Amino acid sequence: MKAWCIGAADRDFTEGLKKLKELKETKFPQGTSFKSRLGVVADITNAILSDARVFRIEDGDLLIKMGTQIHCEINHWKGWQPEIGPEALQEQAMERLQKQGWDKTRPVLALIVRTWIFTGFTAQRVTSNFPFAFECHKTHSTSLIGGAKHGKMSVFTAPKKNTDMLEGILEEAEAILKDLEDHPYDPKSFAEMPDFGFYLAYFANIKASALAIKGLYYRLMAEANVEKNPGDVETHYAYAIQSYMEAASYRKTIKTILLFLFLLSGYLFCAYQIKSPDGHSCTNSTISAQDAEDLAPEPNDG
Repeated sequence: MKAWCIGAADRDFTEGLKKLKELKETKFPQGTSFKSRLGVVADITNAILSDARVFRIEDGDLLIKMGTQIHCEINHWKGWQPEIGPEALQEQAMERLQKQGWDKTRPVLALIVRTWIFTGFTAQRVTSNFPFAFECHKTHSTSLIGGAKHGKMSVFTAPKKNTDMLEGILEEAEAILKDLEDHPYDPKSFAEMPDFGFYLAYFANIKASALAIKGLYYRLMAEANVEKNPGDVETHYAYAIQSYMEAASYRKTIKTILLFLFLLSGYLFCAYQIKSPDGHSCTNSTISAQDAEDLAPEPNDG
C-alpha cells in the first residue's frame, strides 16, 4: 500500500520538476526578466506532503531555481514575500479577503504557506538547519486556516501553553476528524479520478493519525489524574484504548510496522494500567490474541 503513496507523490514531484525546467531567464539592459509556468510550488509541496521520500536533487541548482520560481509565482499573484510573519499575514489577508473576495485571496494564501513548507523542508533535509526549519514549520502551522470564528479566515492563533496545550491538541484532532466526516472522500467530486495513493495520503493516513493523537491525549490525561482525580483514570485509559483501536483499524490501508508498533504499544500500556480493586487487570481491558492478530500489519505490505 505504501507504493500507492510514493507513486502518486513521485508523479507530482516529476511534474513539478518538468515545469521548473521551463523557467527561462532573459537579460536586458534595464535588468533581468523571468518566464515560468505556474503550479510548480504546488506540485513540489504536494509531493513532499504525500511522501517525503520522493524528494531528490537531480540538478545542482534546484534550490536556486525553486527560489526564483517562488518569486515568479508570488509576483504573478501579487502575493506576500516569505519574510512576512503570521500576525502581519492575518491582518493583510483579512483586508484582501474583504476587498477582493476568497477566490482572489485563496491562491495567495496557499502560495505563502507552501513556500514556508518547502523552505522548512529543505532547511531540514538538505542543509540540516534544524532551528530555521522549525521556525518555518511553526510559521506555516500557526498560519493555516482552520477555525470557525472568521469563516474561511479564522486561524492564525498562537499555540496554547502549559495545561491548555493538551486540550488544544485534542481540539485539533477532533476538528480534523469532524472535517473528514463533513467532507468524506468522494472520487466523483474530482475532475479527474484520483489514484488510491491520494486517498491514503490525504484521508486514511490523516484520520488514523488524528485518532492516534486522541489516544495519546487520553493516555496523558490518565497519567495526569492519578493523584488529582483517581476516579477518572480508568475512564481516560478506556477512551485511549478505544481511540488506539479505531486508529489501528486502518491497518488494511496503513500497513506500516512503525504505526503498528506505536498503536499496539499505546493499547497495551493503557490496557495494563486499568486495574481492578484486587490488582488484577480488568477482563475487558486486556488484549487478546485475536486483538493482536487484528492489529498486526499483514506481511509484504509493499
